[in-house]
Amino acid sequence: MTDTKAAKRTGSYGEDLAAKAYEAKGYIVLERQYRIYGVGEADLILLKDNELVFAEVKTRKGISYGAPEESVNKLKQHRLKQVARHYINNREYNGVRFDVVSIMIEDHRVTVDIIEEAFL
Repeated sequence: MTDTKAAKRTGSYGEDLAAKAYEAKGYIVLERQYRIYGVGEADLILLKDNELVFAEVKTRKGISYGAPEESVNKLKQHRLKQVARHYINNREYNGVRFDVVSIMIEDHRVTVDIIEEAFL
């Protein structure tokens, strides 16, 4: 398997774990991998109590590239905000939040950390 395929499988696995973690907290998954071509993508779009959550999921198998959440830079944040603007157009919600889900897979142990309101 190529590195790209392995990375996609790891990313998809992480998104599955993140979705399950949110669902366990009572969130409804509205969209997965919601893409606006030329703008960006939201890994997960969720809803709870009429609050919309756009979540960026980062999964790592070790710390050699740093903590997963460290890779959500200003450009990625900007793109996620642009996707949110497109998605929200003509819809009413009580609020909008941007989360980062950090997933670390090490030594057959998985840690899922939801960082609520990771950026504005």
